[in-house]
Amino acid sequence: SDWLNHRVQLFDPDGTFSLSFGTEGNEDGQFVSPTGVAVDERNGNIVVCDKGNSRVQVFDHQGKHLKSFGSPSSSPLEGQNLKAPNGVAVDPRQGNVFVTDAAHQVVQVFDEHGTFLRTISGEIPNKISEVGGVALWFTASDPSADPEVVVTDRLAHAVLVFDYQGSFLRSFGDKGKDNGFFDNPQGFSTFSDGRLLVCDRFNNR
Repeated sequence: SDWLNHRVQLFDPDGTFSLSFGTEGNEDGQFVSPTGVAVDERNGNIVVCDKGNSRVQVFDHQGKHLKSFGSPSSSPLEGQNLKAPNGVAVDPRQGNVFVTDAAHQVVQVFDEHGTFLRTISGEIPNKISEVGGVALWFTASDPSADPEVVVTDRLAHAVLVFDYQGSFLRSFGDKGKDNGFFDNPQGFSTFSDGRLLVCDRFNNR
């Protein structure tokens, strides 16, 4: 996502520019400070967190707007209500969409149609304090099993791991500069062999 230009840009594998879509605004297909982007592997649809408009927008692979869901609210528990969506991941099996809500400090889960399913937040002392990115972590030993939901907690400088339904499993990381430590971790991605790639923002790595 090209945050300050309020658009999304696509590039070929060799880095050659392919296409861009979006302009500043609040109509369908427009953005205000888009952030997280994910691709639905089933159909190539592009899912974008439209942070400034407190919604998620879905486009086909050519940038044609298909649908939007979410609206701002003071509570994330009312269904379909988002505020400052930041990171996104799509389940490649049935299309469920996992969205980090940077205002409410939770992960909200929607089905492929944008219908609200549940909220993931954890419980003290494992409650999300400042949510960053989200990814679905499939284990290499059993790729057919439900993935774990992994979330960066920027204030705790850690990665929190939940099961698919949102129950806390474990966490790792703490503030520091040594290997295995973080300083304001942000987005991340997963490898097919089960490894996890974490963006360690203030350690510049």
